[in-house]
Amino acid sequence: MVIGAPGYRRGGNLRCLRAVREYSKHFDVYLLTPAKHHPELLEDRVLADLSKRGATLAGYFYNSLAAKTHIENLLTNHVIPSVFPKVYSKLLLDKCKFDAVFVEHENLDYVIMGVLLSQEQGIAAGVLLQNPPFLGSPERVRNLLRIHLLWRSLTSGTVFESILNEVKITYRLLILNHLFKHTYESLLKRYNLVLGVSKATLTEMGTDYLVKSNFKFLDPGVALNEEDVAYIHKVRNIAKEKALIVFKGGFAVEKGLLDVLLAFKLILRERKDSKLYVTGAPHPTIVEGARKVCRKFGIENKVVFTGFLDKLNVLK
Repeated sequence: MVIGAPGYRRGGNLRCLRAVREYSKHFDVYLLTPAKHHPELLEDRVLADLSKRGATLAGYFYNSLAAKTHIENLLTNHVIPSVFPKVYSKLLLDKCKFDAVFVEHENLDYVIMGVLLSQEQGIAAGVLLQNPPFLGSPERVRNLLRIHLLWRSLTSGTVFESILNEVKITYRLLILNHLFKHTYESLLKRYNLVLGVSKATLTEMGTDYLVKSNFKFLDPGVALNEEDVAYIHKVRNIAKEKALIVFKGGFAVEKGLLDVLLAFKLILRERKDSKLYVTGAPHPTIVEGARKVCRKFGIENKVVFTGFLDKLNVLK
């Protein structure tokens, strides 16, 4: 049983899709996926692709993809799965016995579903941490707090709004991070295998996780596959003389968005013909904040926010 959201639209979805394809070569694969992810499975023909490879849709669960606000996200992604886990899922295959369960995402609702299924069926469980679910280094938390506060100072409209935003991000990084650490620690110890997508993932959680018996990491970690490398060489050969920069790191402050805009401002001093394309489907408030930052940096005419683009369109 694989618990995940395979697809093409985000890095985590694509990694999950490639994993399920590979599992299908060796095992009978059953997929438990978020209910709100089902339209994407159909629209992008992901389900058809996986069915041809032998994978079977086993059921759904209800998670934070339904959330529209921070409060909804807190309830659907953290509170409800912790307090009412049994109302969270629906298996389409009754009385089906699985050999093992593997969770492809570190989100709390996915992790809880993995524990529930493992305990209910008495089977081994594994989980892939694509990102650190919490931060164990106080220094890392402080650095993230500083970059978020800088972002808020650049994007807030009024003094009151700035203070409110500072309170929100301080609460999120200091208090919520501590609560998530406690919750995740109690869940992850029930897994037979906790696999970090790279050594950095476990290091961010705390160096003691590098030596825990059920914690492992991919070494050398996530790398470009042959298809990606071929596309990159093709693009480089076509665009050698063009000063185009594409940022696909994730449309979020904690994933380096502000760092990229700062770096691009410096690049323009040397290459005034440069242009920056930022891809991804972010929350509207993040887009508006990014536009404010660009205006303050004087780079608004040099930066394009494309919205979501699949890999082929990014390279085009």
